[in-house]
Amino acid sequence: MEEKLKPTASSTDGQIWIIDLRSQQKIAVQFVPDELNVSRTVSIANINNVGKNNAGHHFTGGSKELSFKIDILADDEEGKTAKMRAKWLESLTYQDEATGKYPNVLLIWGTQYKNATWIVSKISFKEKLFIPGKNFLPQMIEANITLLQDNAKNELVENVRGDLAW
Repeated sequence: MEEKLKPTASSTDGQIWIIDLRSQQKIAVQFVPDELNVSRTVSIANINNVGKNNAGHHFTGGSKELSFKIDILADDEEGKTAKMRAKWLESLTYQDEATGKYPNVLLIWGTQYKNATWIVSKISFKEKLFIPGKNFLPQMIEANITLLQDNAKNELVENVRGDLAW
C-alpha cells in the first residue's frame, strides 16, 4: 500500500498515484475515478471611488481546485486495509507537528498536473459493507477528495496555455 519512492511525475506505471511529499510515501488509486471536477476561483476586491456610482475591481488572487471520488476496497477479509488507506489519506489534512507545515502532495494522473503541487483541503468518507464478526470494519470506503493547487511560483496565463499540447 504505502512505500518509499523518489517521485517522478513522468511515470505512472499505468496507475493514478497520490504522493505525500513529506514522507515520500504513495498510495495507488485502486480504480480510475469516473470524473475529475476542475474549478478555478478568483478573488476580486471592490474598490469604492468617491463620486462614482459603480465600484472599481481589483484582482487579489485565485485558486485552482480539483475534486474527485475514489473507491477504496479492502484486500483482507477484516477490512483493515481499507481503513488503513482511508486513514493515510486523512493524515494528509494534518500539519506536521515538528515543522508546523501542512503536507504537499503530487497527483500523478497520466500527464495531467505533472508540474503541480497540491494541498488536500477536504476529505470525507462514506464507509460501507460492514461484516458482522469482523470488528465491523468496512470492506469498502468512498472517499471524496478536494485538492487546492499550491504554487511555489506565480502561475501566469502563458503557463496555463503553454501546457496545451493540441
